[in-house]
Amino acid sequence: MVMSNPEQSVPQNYNGEPEQYAMEVTQHYMPKLEQAEKQLVAYRASVVQKDAFRSLIFMLLAIGLLYFFIYKEMKPVYFTIALGCFNSG
Repeated sequence: MVMSNPEQSVPQNYNGEPEQYAMEVTQHYMPKLEQAEKQLVAYRASVVQKDAFRSLIFMLLAIGLLYFFIYKEMKPVYFTIALGCFNSG
């Protein structure tokens, strides 16, 4: 924690030096900040993983639609409706 002017942020009822107060606050909050950082990194990694899996599912569905459309197993009207469903989500 960097303080530009430690004297301004020290509570009125604190009897020690501003630098000592800054050290005490840093020692108190640093483990909590490190834990929060680890949790945030883990959360972001899980979000990326879920999003990648969802994108893979959409790509496979789109490939399946194209396959059925190209080989004339799906009418153009149904293909257009299915593509519209992808676009609306």
